[in-house]
Amino acid sequence: MSDERTILLVNDVEMFRELGSAFLTHSGTVLTASNGDEALRIAKQVRPDVMLVDLMMPGLDGDAVCRFVKNDPDLFQTAVVMLVGVDDPHAWGRAVRAGADDVLAKPLSRVSLNKTVQRFTRGQVPTGQPRIPV
Repeated sequence: MSDERTILLVNDVEMFRELGSAFLTHSGTVLTASNGDEALRIAKQVRPDVMLVDLMMPGLDGDAVCRFVKNDPDLFQTAVVMLVGVDDPHAWGRAVRAGADDVLAKPLSRVSLNKTVQRFTRGQVPTGQPRIPV
């Protein structure tokens, strides 16, 4: 059995899928999906270690994909990182409520994308958003 990690990048814009794949080439095997339905089909077959999911997609959007993954007994341990607009607090809230393990703002930097994926593929980070006691 290989130690190679599997990353599923989900975005409806081809250019972002290609850039993300190029950015993550050294982090593991990168698979891509162009919509939420395709992402769920791939996830059920492959069981990726990390899913990077754009929140805003036509059809099944990112928060619906995240909720499905987190409620599926075979996929719930898959880390889901939601990709949202930097100036959209409503989108950040949607991602957190859907159960995202982390949220990254677009436009993505290569460094932050790789660091985030490495945190989850090394198995050292508990899933879920960090909480601050109030």
